[in-house]
Amino acid sequence: MDKINSELDFVITLINEKKYDQSKDYLLGKYKGEKNHIYFYYLAFSEYEIGNIDMAINYYENSISKKKDFYESYLNLAILLFKKKKKIEAKRIFISILEKQKKNFFLL
Repeated sequence: MDKINSELDFVITLINEKKYDQSKDYLLGKYKGEKNHIYFYYLAFSEYEIGNIDMAINYYENSISKKKDFYESYLNLAILLFKKKKKIEAKRIFISILEKQKKNFFLL
């Protein structure tokens, strides 16, 4: 378990240092942990920062398929779909998040 956590910590460090190509390469090559929702989330984030929006969308969808209530991936997916002018699909996801997470949203 410690090895997996240290691997993810390493990926997070690369991302925090804006070394997105390296984080992507590490995840696709050397990463030995479970390919779960977190794995695909960081892979998607790295792809987006590199400029590969379509790959990022794909990986966010993979993240969601691994954990249906991981709303960070839904939110980022909706944002990317909106950027790609897929506004109806993005709106559907935004509304779904708001409906399922009402208790986590409040008006200031």
